[in-house]
Order: sequence, then structure tokens, then C-alpha cells
Amino acid sequence: MASWQESASRKRESVLAKIPEQWRLSESFCAVPITPNSLSRNVTTDAFLQTLPSAARLSQRELEITSETRISEILKNYESQHWTAEEVITAFCHRAAISHQMTESLSEIRFVEAVNEAKAHDNYLRANNKLIGPLHGIPVSLKDQFRVEGLETAMAYIGWLGNVETNQTESLLTKQIKSLGGIIVAKAKTVSNLQPPGLNPYNRLLSPGGSSGGEGSLLAFRGSVLGVGTDMGGSIRIPSAFNHLFGLKPSHGRISYKDLANSLAGKPVVPSVAGPMSTTLQNLIHFTKAIIESEGCGVDPALINMPWRQSKFDQVRIDAAAGGLCFATFPHDGVVKPHPTISRGVDSAIDAIRQAGHKVIGWDPPSHLEGSRIYAGIVFADVHDVHDAIRLSGEPLMTALEPLFGKDEPRKSMDMKDYYALVLRFRKYQEQYAEYWESTKTLTGTGRPVDGIITPVAAHAAVRHNSFFSYNYTIVYNILDYAAVTVPVTFADKNIDIARPYPEPLNDTDEKNWNAYDPEIYHGAPIGIQIVGRRLEEEKVLALAEVLSGALRLTSS
Repeated sequence: MASWQESASRKRESVLAKIPEQWRLSESFCAVPITPNSLSRNVTTDAFLQTLPSAARLSQRELEITSETRISEILKNYESQHWTAEEVITAFCHRAAISHQMTESLSEIRFVEAVNEAKAHDNYLRANNKLIGPLHGIPVSLKDQFRVEGLETAMAYIGWLGNVETNQTESLLTKQIKSLGGIIVAKAKTVSNLQPPGLNPYNRLLSPGGSSGGEGSLLAFRGSVLGVGTDMGGSIRIPSAFNHLFGLKPSHGRISYKDLANSLAGKPVVPSVAGPMSTTLQNLIHFTKAIIESEGCGVDPALINMPWRQSKFDQVRIDAAAGGLCFATFPHDGVVKPHPTISRGVDSAIDAIRQAGHKVIGWDPPSHLEGSRIYAGIVFADVHDVHDAIRLSGEPLMTALEPLFGKDEPRKSMDMKDYYALVLRFRKYQEQYAEYWESTKTLTGTGRPVDGIITPVAAHAAVRHNSFFSYNYTIVYNILDYAAVTVPVTFADKNIDIARPYPEPLNDTDEKNWNAYDPEIYHGAPIGIQIVGRRLEEEKVLALAEVLSGALRLTSS
């Protein structure tokens, strides 16, 4: 029987083998020393792309195509026959191949299948003079949890390798994407023993985040137009913020999770959700509307039978024009204070909102420390299935996960009586947060409670590997099941975001996080924030993100 190291090595080699020879880069080229001043630190730039070996370099036509990541514009180019799906898919596959070699972003490749599907889409358009659907010929990537026919679903467990999916086992969302015309080009990786740590394409000294980090780095490199990740504690929002992307964490039941692979899959209280990530907000709106309006409730009983509510989206614009919106914000969550980069990002968002004529008030909600404790108790009440999965191959649990799952043996499961008491505490926390949100009606001046919260996604920008100390800014909104959208703001700047002494840390974690800040290392890292709405307010938070994004463009012009 092969060792887990041998199995992992074979898998990595099989992924690389699916990259066409002419797109291959030498290992020495990919692994050049990365220094704060090296060209290979940021691999998203045109200057870097010009350094690629000539055989692997993107053509001018491919550069033109992959510079356009708006779904609406790609569809227009198809309808006008300026582009074909075959050349668009090929161009993005080429870019995805470079992305993987420079940042370790992919777990599965289906370039050949994607190009063949693109040819069929072109034939359909020529024969019928219409598009297959609202995702016709759009290059889509999926986190490895999504089951796709013909590909393995290991979800980073070496012992799960060999599970090749069929049409019967595909995830419902995969089938919905295909039925709307989307073309799956690849599946993206997460942090594991299966592959080396992923790198952030904006700053390869840093992490792309997790656990949808491969999706984040692939999209930032423009290796696909739209990706779908999952979020149980921030795994859409964190890599979106770390990679200068928009990302939607919906409430449970708006987008199907049927037939996705998962750890801790039976959790009844804080379920994981699936949501889109992209370089443009309009792509999130386009995708979410198309998926929600596609048929799914009949076969996924977990889906809420709620159509896309355009009126909710439009109401934000009406309220904005009628007298302004009201946002809330707070300097920190009471657990870990943000680095200077993040504080500047939040301040920039607030300034832009105010200059656009909207109001911002302070936010003093129920304790986020209490929320994080409830989250940890519920999510990690029983972790045996994680240890069962790693025992299949004999691989070790990653060091960073040992405090959560136990090193050699799983942590003792919570007693059911204690678990029920914790769930009651969880329900009470949800009620207290809802009551607090509603109470802001007397403070906003709009006659409504706060429209949304502007808050950090994390206490830092794209972080150095193994330096992520607190998930508090995201996990609280998972236990509340609130909808949230990440919005890119700016980039870290060593000349502005100066390191300062920190005389009064809130706790040991806060001090450890602050001491990890290095302006030189973080320079150039994306800075993003999240706008949080209430449960099932996907349309509203997307519209609020549109308002903020527009305001940021005006203040930066």
C-alpha cells in the first residue's frame, strides 16, 4: 500500500499532467526566490506576464479576452460573434494553467472537456441564434467540495482520492450551472497535506486565505470568470477579501448545498453555505439571480422556495435617493483589533459612504466573544469524522488544526445534555442580536433599522502563512445566518500603514496578531471589507455593496 506522501505526490503529478505541454513552466521559473522587491511577488501584472517563457506566454487575443471578466460583456461578445466560446474557454484555461503553476491554486483540471463543451455551445448558438442560458460559455471554477462528473472529490483528504463522480453523484449546483450554460474549467484547492500551501497572486509572500483560497487566487489571476466557494466560518469572505474580490455568503437555503462533500456534514445548527466569488460585483448579482431562479426546490428540500426579489434590490436604490441609507460600524469586535491596513480600509469605506450622502452610526451589539464561543462549541461538538478521514491514508492532522480537532485522537464529544443547553444559548444570542438590530430604528434617522454593517473581514490583510489568529469577524455572522458581501477597497501601503507600538492589547491573541504586522511584507496586499445584512437579505446586501462600490470609485477618481 502506498504511503500518504506517495499518494499525494501522484495526485499532484496527475494534475500537472493535464496542463498542455506548451503552457508548462519550469519548476525553477515558478520557484524563484520571492523577496519584497522581486517581480515575481505580484504575478497579476502585465509586466510579470511578459516575463513568461515565450511558448507559455498568453497571446494578445488571449490577453484581450481574459481582461474582460464581466459576464454581461462576454455574453454580448458571443451574441455579436466577436468571440467564440471555444476561444474564450481556451484563453481562461491557459491563464488557469499559469495560475496553478505560480500559486498552487487547482485540485482538478478539466481543460479538454471544457473546450469540447465550448465547441458544442458555439454550435448551439449558430444553429439556434440564441444563448443556452444566462451563463452561456462562462468559465466557472468550483471549490473541491463540489462534485463534478468525471473528476475526483477528495476535499483535501488523501484517503478520499479515487472517488470519481458520475452524473448521478454530481452536486445539484454543478448541474444548475451546466444547465444555464456555464462551463466548469477546474476545481480549486484548499490547504491540506495533499498539496503545498497556496500563494496569494498579489503578494506571493502571503496566503490566499482559506478554505476557498485556491478559488480566490485563481480568480485574482483571472483563471476563471466566476468561482463558487463555501462558507462555514468565513471561507468565502476571507479569500475574497485577501484576493481583491467580491464574494457573497448567503443565508442557508438560498443556494443549494445538495450533494457537496463536507466535514462535520451532519451539523444541524450552523451549516455551511455555497456562494459566488468574482472580480466584479455584477457577476455576483447575475449568478445569484440566475441560480435562485433556476429549478431546484423540487429536489433539494433544504432550499427555501423564495424567488429572486428584484423589488428588494431596487428598494435600496429608492431609499438611497429618497434620503440616504444608514450603515453601522465599530472600530473592532472586542476580541482582536485590526492592523493599520484594515482600519484604513474601513475608514475609506465609511468616508466614501458619507461623501455619497449616507449616514454611519456606531455599532454596539451583543458580545462577539460570546458569539465566537457559541460557534466553537456547536461546530466542534463532535469531530470524529475528521479523524476517521485522515486515518484512511495515515496522513497527520495539519498542525494549525490540532487545537480545534485534537492532535492524535479526536477531542471528546460534547454530552448531548450540554449540547442542547448550548443550542438554547445560541437561540438566545440570535434573538438578542435581532432585537439590538431592530432597536437602531431610533438612531438612523431613516425610520428603518440600520441597513447594513460595514466591518472588517479579518483583523489583517492577506496574512502570512500560519499567522491567522482569529476568525471572529466572520464566524459571528455564520451563527446568525446573516447574508454578507465582501467589497474590495484598496491595497496595503508600507508608506501609509505604519507599524505603531501597541501598549494595551485586549488579550494574548490580540497582542500576537498585532506583533505579526510587518509593513514591508504586507505591502501590496489587498484590503477588503464586508457589508453584513440580516438573514435572507441577499438582494439587499448585494445592492448595498453596489452603493458602497460606486461611492469608493467616486472618492478614488
